[in-house]
Amino acid sequence: MRSSIPIHLFSTHVDEDEIQFKSREEKFDPAQYRELAKSKKVVGIGECGLDYYRIEGVGQPIDIIKQRQKEIFVQQIALALELNLPMEIHCRDSSTPLTTSAYDDIYAIVKEYPKLRAIMHCYLGTWEQAQKFLDLGFFISFSGIVTFKNAKALQEIARQTPIEQMVIETDCPYLTPDPYRGKRNEPVYVEFVAQKIAVLKGITLAEVAQKTTENARNFFKI
Repeated sequence: MRSSIPIHLFSTHVDEDEIQFKSREEKFDPAQYRELAKSKKVVGIGECGLDYYRIEGVGQPIDIIKQRQKEIFVQQIALALELNLPMEIHCRDSSTPLTTSAYDDIYAIVKEYPKLRAIMHCYLGTWEQAQKFLDLGFFISFSGIVTFKNAKALQEIARQTPIEQMVIETDCPYLTPDPYRGKRNEPVYVEFVAQKIAVLKGITLAEVAQKTTENARNFFKI
């Protein structure tokens, strides 16, 4: 799964080891996205959420940036519920410790919307946080990071996450899984994510492929 476009509320420097650029500042216009969602090709809203990764370098007070992100996220949730579409949630914590985790802040928001259906995209939180999202009926999505040798904590989360609430992704062109780490990621490399999940859960690759595909199709109604 990967067909979403991020919105940056503030102009942000982006460096994903593959390419560097400065994103443009954008405004969330519900009417524009409501119009786009009329297309039968649109199956969800996202990815959207909270991103605290380089929040210190935006040039605005951190509290103001976080509050603005939360306000827009709530508007995006409202749009997803209005259109009866599921949401793909982006969440990334700060590169330096902040008062609160982006995952905790997202949970505090989404728990107030019991009808929201969502996937936690490219999950990198803790197992305790994952349990809270799973209890809401959310799906947890694992990317190529789960194949990295130093991703032991994430691998344990993948092992414990019920296959019924799991999907897999590439997040291409970034986060290329082993054995192609360091190269441009491609959708076909999702196979290596599935292979790792199979090993972690002690099941076959075919079982992982079948179940995660079913999960994605049911979630997006495709």
